[in-house]
Order: sequence, then structure tokens, then C-alpha cells
Amino acid sequence: MKKRGLLVFLCLTLVWVGSALGEGVPLDENCFPDALFRGYLAQTFDVDGDSALDEEELQSVRVLFVQEKGIRSLQGIEWFPLLESLACWGNELTALDLRGNPALRDVACGNNRLKSLNVNGCTLLEDLACQNNDLTFLDVSGNPALRYLDCWGNPLTGLNLGGNQKLDILRVNSIPGDVNGDFTVDGRDLLRLVRYLAGHEVVMDASAADLTGDGSIDGRDVLRLARRLAGN
Repeated sequence: MKKRGLLVFLCLTLVWVGSALGEGVPLDENCFPDALFRGYLAQTFDVDGDSALDEEELQSVRVLFVQEKGIRSLQGIEWFPLLESLACWGNELTALDLRGNPALRDVACGNNRLKSLNVNGCTLLEDLACQNNDLTFLDVSGNPALRYLDCWGNPLTGLNLGGNQKLDILRVNSIPGDVNGDFTVDGRDLLRLVRYLAGHEVVMDASAADLTGDGSIDGRDVLRLARRLAGN
């Protein structure tokens, strides 16, 4: 964390100096740590070949197609505030922070190794495909324009869809323990499971209720869910 903070500080310092000299954002490892991402930017957007992106070049970045390039980090993407479309599926990404890209309308970041994805502040985002990653929680409550969300194939334990009134298509596999189907696992799920086993008529997701994975719903599932909620 300290190393990353130092890199950000160095990059900001270089940018400040570069701006004063009219040189823009340097295409170096401080501002863009991943060599493959850096190489793509240099080849695609560094029109004058000065190993830096000036203001005009930065604003020209509206679309990034960097799929299946072996990229491990897109750090530096925050320098492109006018970015509207991002396709980065099939890389080696473990984290993706898009808070600095408020103009984004569609993001395709599936088939990576993402453990964290932050799209907070992307209020224009309409399509998000983040399938087949390692996400355990996803918050898209800050994306009111979202119409399509594909988060299938992630080990999700929570999904925040608050405020997504325009969502038309949602692809998500069952969240273990999310008995009532509200994309969160809490005491209400435990209560519904207990009521079901007590013989009450309840609506529930049977696949999510089978926490032991043995094909049946019984007291062992209640015990496992109770332990999970207790943090054990």
C-alpha cells in the first residue's frame, strides 16, 4: 500500500512538472505500471511520439480495446475522464477501479481474476459484463443508468442493486445462503429457512438454501448458515 501511494505521489509530481513544461502525462512505469498497457497507449494514442500524453491526446481517449493482452493492471486509466467504452476481458486483472472514469457507458471486464471492481460514480454506465471473475461482492447501486449486468460465474456473497430502476437484464448465479433472493445473506434468510423446515409455506431459492450441497435441505443447512452469519 505504501509503495503504491509513493508511485501515485511520484506520478502526480511528474504530471505537475510536465504540465508546467507542456509535456503532459508521462508514459512511464510511475503513471502506468503495466508495461503491456503502457505499450498499447503509446502505440495508439501518443500521436507525436514524445512518450507522454498531452491534454489533447488524453481527451482523445474515448474507447479502450485491451482484451486478451496479458495485462495485469490498468492503473493510470483514471487519466482518461472522457473514456466511454472499455473492453479488457481475458487479461490477468485482479482489481479494477473506474471511479475516475465518470463518462463510461459500457464495460466488459469478464474472464479476468478480479477480486475487486469499483464502478462507483459511473452514473452513465449502461452495460457491465464482469462474468467469470473472483468477485465476492459487487456494488452497482451508484449506477442508475444500468440496463444490463452480467456477473455470472463469480463466487458472490453479496450484490447491491439499490437504485437500479432501469435494469432490464441480470445474469447472476445463486448466492449460497441467499434464501429469500434479495442478493444479500443475513438473518432474514436464516429465518426463512427455519420457517420452511418448520412446515410453513415460504418462497425461497432452493439451490441457495442447500448450503451443504448434498441435494437436500435440512437442519445441517440451518447450522451452516447460522455459523456463517456468526462469522465461523
